[in-house]
Amino acid sequence: MGATINIDKSVNCPECGKPGASIGSDGIPGRCLDCANKYLAGLTTKIGPNVTGKMLAMIANLFTTYENDMDQAYRQADEDPFKISIGLKLEPGDRGIDIEASISFVTGRVKDKTTGTASEAQQNLFKEA
Repeated sequence: MGATINIDKSVNCPECGKPGASIGSDGIPGRCLDCANKYLAGLTTKIGPNVTGKMLAMIANLFTTYENDMDQAYRQADEDPFKISIGLKLEPGDRGIDIEASISFVTGRVKDKTTGTASEAQQNLFKEA
């Protein structure tokens, strides 16, 4: 059996004061449907314990996934500081807040050198004898 919402047009909403409060099983007036919808919409765009918990879990998963790679990169860094960047991107989604967690670090160090000379001046076409 589904849930039933009882609306009483003779009782004003405790939030907006308009007629049409919902009446709970305890007989206490609750929000009207407009205020209830606004409240529920606010829950899907609010950053609270569920959203921060998901963000932390996603970051922890990235650290777990790349633990060995980070260890190798740290050991290869020698005297250079080893830097790890963590990013979080939050966007409103259809059912809540869409979260993207990212990690970046350099896994190796390239050190190389080459020398040469170049000029835009016209080169000689013929050898001088």
